[in-house]
Amino acid sequence: MSLFILAQCFGVLALVSWIFSVLQTKRFKILKFQNFANMFYATQYILLGAYPAACMNLISMLRGIMFNSFDKKKQEISFKILILFLLVIIAIGFATFQNIYSLIPIIITSLYSYSVWQKNLTVFRIIFVIAASGWFIYNFLVGAYVSLIGNGLELIFGISAIIKHDFMKK
Repeated sequence: MSLFILAQCFGVLALVSWIFSVLQTKRFKILKFQNFANMFYATQYILLGAYPAACMNLISMLRGIMFNSFDKKKQEISFKILILFLLVIIAIGFATFQNIYSLIPIIITSLYSYSVWQKNLTVFRIIFVIAASGWFIYNFLVGAYVSLIGNGLELIFGISAIIKHDFMKK
């Protein structure tokens, strides 16, 4: 099996995990499913040679694990921890920079780090939709075609979640 096809298979696993995350109503479950998705996406990007995106997904997975451990202990995640993650994202983004398109996963990961740090699920879902749009562009550029399709579905699920959880409840 070629690496390209194997990469697309990991994209399917990532997509399924990510969609399940959007359908959750509890922050802990959202982050849990996203940790699996980030692991599968990182594997996909490694197979495609898109190392900046792979690193950003691994950072996202570690961030999710750490943030969930804080939530489990009912501890606030300090602003200093958010800043630390943003500095790591920038440093690793700089170290793995391949071309101008490498900025897309760096920016998305930074925005998304903010969204999971803060507690407002409406803000979280809005940034989710923005991130899906950015990943759509990036995945097209690197040949992550299953993920490209998945990003379209993420947009649909994300917008649906905003309507269901944020507008219908008001």
